[in-house]
Amino acid sequence: MPKDTELFSIQGNALSSILKVYDKTEESLAEDVLNLKDWMKGQHHLPEILDDKRVQNFLILNKCNVEKAKKKYRQLLQFPKSENIFSSTEGYVQLYIINTVPYVSTLLAVFKTLVKPKLFARVHVCNDANILKEHFPLEMLPRDYGGTEKSVDELHELCELKLQEYQDRFDLLDKLRVNESLRPAILENENDEFLGYHGNFRKLNID
Repeated sequence: MPKDTELFSIQGNALSSILKVYDKTEESLAEDVLNLKDWMKGQHHLPEILDDKRVQNFLILNKCNVEKAKKKYRQLLQFPKSENIFSSTEGYVQLYIINTVPYVSTLLAVFKTLVKPKLFARVHVCNDANILKEHFPLEMLPRDYGGTEKSVDELHELCELKLQEYQDRFDLLDKLRVNESLRPAILENENDEFLGYHGNFRKLNID
C-alpha cells in the first residue's frame, strides 16, 4: 500500500498559469470570490455557502466566470439526483484510445457523423502507448506507459484512499437540496448581461 495519499504534486506556479489563461490576476480572482460568496449568502434557498478556498476552486473549474459558476452551482443542487448526470464531475479536454482493435476505426467513423467537429477533434486513436509521450510530460505519465509517475495500480489505490478520506463530505453532498420556498423572485430579465442574477453588482470604474 502506498505510504502517502498524495495523488499528484502541484507546482507552485499552477495558479499563476491558470490566471494567465483566463486573463485574471490574484486580486481580480479574490474579488470574484467575494462576489460569488456574497451572491450565495443572498440565495437563502441554497443549502450551503462554500468557504473561500472551495469558492475559488469552483470558479476555476468554471473558467473564472462568475455568472457561469452561479448557474452551475444552482444546477448541481437543484436537479434531482441522477447517477447518469453526476457520477462524473470532471471535464474532459482530450480522449486518447490506445492499443486499439481493428473495428475501432469503423466505430469512430460512425461516431464522427453523430457529434460536433469540435467534440470529435478531442478524440485521438493511438496504435501504441509511445505516442502519449508526444502529448504529455513524462512526470504525468504512469510508469506503465513509459513515464515517471506512479503506476496505474498505485494511482488507482490512491484514488480510492482519497475518496474514502472525504466520504463524510460526499454523504453530505448527496443530501443537499435547495429549498424552493426560499428562492428569490425571478428577475424579469434574469440573463441581462448588465444586471445578471440576484445579488450581482460589480464595481464600475469611470475615469
